[in-house]
Amino acid sequence: MCALLLSLALATGCAGNSKDQRSPETNGAAPATSSADSPETASSISEEEAREVAEEALLQLKDFPTGWSQLPPDEDEDVQLDLPPECQAFWEQEEWPGTLVDIDSPEFEGPDEEKVQSGVTIYVDAEAARQAWADGKAAIDLCREPVRAALATYLQEGLRAEYPDANIEVVAFTWDWLPFPPYGDESAAMRMSFTIKVGSQLLVFQSDFIGWRVDRIEASMSFDTRSDPPDPNEEQRLAQIIDERLRDAVKDLD
Repeated sequence: MCALLLSLALATGCAGNSKDQRSPETNGAAPATSSADSPETASSISEEEAREVAEEALLQLKDFPTGWSQLPPDEDEDVQLDLPPECQAFWEQEEWPGTLVDIDSPEFEGPDEEKVQSGVTIYVDAEAARQAWADGKAAIDLCREPVRAALATYLQEGLRAEYPDANIEVVAFTWDWLPFPPYGDESAAMRMSFTIKVGSQLLVFQSDFIGWRVDRIEASMSFDTRSDPPDPNEEQRLAQIIDERLRDAVKDLD
């Protein structure tokens, strides 16, 4: 889920963190502890083998219509937010316990400045993946509003610092669960949207995040747009491509 938040910060010209990268999430308690706090669980596959399997499940440029391009890697900086301690732990979470491999595809850009990126996380076993999903969703339920408010403040302050002579204001910033066809054993989708007023002009940025789990593999996809919301038909087409590769990946891990 952090991948979604950071992609939004980057979309407005602010800096974000990066990972090898990851995310998804739903209901309940406090954020998960880091993998360093949990006992190691033996995996039947090596990290190198898991990485090869994960890379095969990521989106590729050939999956997009004519007119899309692959963007070069972007060097990101840390986004520091003013959050309650329990939410700060969630925001800074790099890997959930039991993570074996966690990688992102390149970012792909469409002709209307759409941006799409996918991610795959492989856990040591299905139980570790299930627990990471539950912990992540619980953390979002706990921290969604504090993170939303802190990101809105961060964005406003960053824009004012970068454009001190411009009349720029963040006039709306939302982050809500999004209806989306179910995938895998568990799935969830969210949309974050913010509107920036520049003088008399309104600029709208929207980002959808879709995540799902199949056995011990978790997939994610972010879809960022300006003005119009992401095309649900295109989102579902790309999600279906990932889902088919994910199921092949689960077989490869058996």
